[in-house]
Amino acid sequence: MDKIENDTSIAHNSFKAFEYFEKYAYHHTNINSKHVYASDVAEAFVALGKYHLAGIPETRLKQNPSQAFIHFKHAATILRDADASYHLARLYLTGKGVPKNLLTAAKYLKRAYQKNHAAAQAVLGNLFWDGKGVNRNKGLALILLLLANENSDDPNCPGYESSSKRWISKAYDRMLDKVDPTKKIIAQTKFEDLYHPCNGGKALKPIDGIKIDYESDELDQQNNLENIPNRKLDEKSPATQPMTFQ
Repeated sequence: MDKIENDTSIAHNSFKAFEYFEKYAYHHTNINSKHVYASDVAEAFVALGKYHLAGIPETRLKQNPSQAFIHFKHAATILRDADASYHLARLYLTGKGVPKNLLTAAKYLKRAYQKNHAAAQAVLGNLFWDGKGVNRNKGLALILLLLANENSDDPNCPGYESSSKRWISKAYDRMLDKVDPTKKIIAQTKFEDLYHPCNGGKALKPIDGIKIDYESDELDQQNNLENIPNRKLDEKSPATQPMTFQ
């Protein structure tokens, strides 16, 4: 009985959080990446995407990968958010909510990796290692895993989750075991040239070998929010305020 009551309480609190993010995000659908609160709005859209992807038991919110796709896509393309790009790429990799497309997944991972998103760097590295959606390049894969392994310890990096460190470290160790010492030295040298802490706010230098043209991606030109209410803003709306929990 206690467990049931506890589960119901968790679901209730999760749904309240969902409603808060929904209200905040939908009042900011006309905000772009240059707005002072763009990161707050993107965070709300990413949270909504995660809720739609997982659903909330015992509530009206059921699993809906298609709705998750819409929310991730808006934050990734309009707000240029690294974490949204990563989660959008995961949908393209798995075919959830959108037709599976490894090349498009790689495009969005590239956006996120340049902003030092550790998980995106690791997943993109695995794609280059396996030659899935991109041309196989094991040296490049190792550089990306070196970056991911370093950034997975840094809470200032976009999309930071302490739970990511474990699987990124395992992927990094597996890759190290399979490359020869010369490639390790070359990758380490390149890594030292590229790496900088996330709190610097700078984008990574382009890495030779990542030739993924995402700027011409027609998907970015589509209306991402066809199924999201467009609410006009006024002086009393949350548009001029940062996202805060009451």
